[in-house]
Amino acid sequence: SASIASLIANADPERSYRLYVFYDQLRQENIDRLNSMSTGNVSVQCRCITAWVTPNRELFYTRGRLTSVTYFRFFAADELTEYDKLLYLDSDIAVLGDVGELYDIEIGNNILGGVVIYRDRENERRLKEEYLRKLMDISPDRYIIAGVLIMNLKGFRERGILNRCLEYLRRTCSGRICQESLFTLYPEFRRYKVKNKIVEMVPTRPEMEFPEVRLMRRNFVLHVGPTNSGKTY
Repeated sequence: SASIASLIANADPERSYRLYVFYDQLRQENIDRLNSMSTGNVSVQCRCITAWVTPNRELFYTRGRLTSVTYFRFFAADELTEYDKLLYLDSDIAVLGDVGELYDIEIGNNILGGVVIYRDRENERRLKEEYLRKLMDISPDRYIIAGVLIMNLKGFRERGILNRCLEYLRRTCSGRICQESLFTLYPEFRRYKVKNKIVEMVPTRPEMEFPEVRLMRRNFVLHVGPTNSGKTY
């Protein structure tokens, strides 16, 4: 409600705004309170998206502050089919200016418009860039804040972005480690680690390894024979 109140306080009186609050589980009294925040030029409407969330809930990795609400933005294009463009805002944002100015920014045929994350302090920036490159395998200049997004809803629908997002979640099983036992996970993890460790250990040019040793003049004695014939002795 604080986000909505700050948005209304900074809204252009000459413009009309339609705010949709996505929810899965919300008491009716809170729905009524949010809807009652509507003003002359700002309409507030709570929109239940349980029908989208329920069949896909098992795909959502949730832990700590990361809840199923994080994934609600995926469904915006297919839920709000009457719109081709949307300004998405997280519910914990304080609005300090007219959001209409953000909405008016043209993003062309791009699916999303957002702000690249960069920390003010040099050490924070360095740590963030290292995290993005090593753990998420993406370039820092392509990582945007997900809490404020200009969304091309028409492009989402035409390119099937929702289904592609859900398929990605099915394929990567991002929350699987929190949903299965170590008994079933460890064998797969072991095979993965052993395979990758072998790849890391084998040099790309083994014949070029140990240059100092290769310069030495060496003699080799090869003992050949059946098992238990005294080769080791």
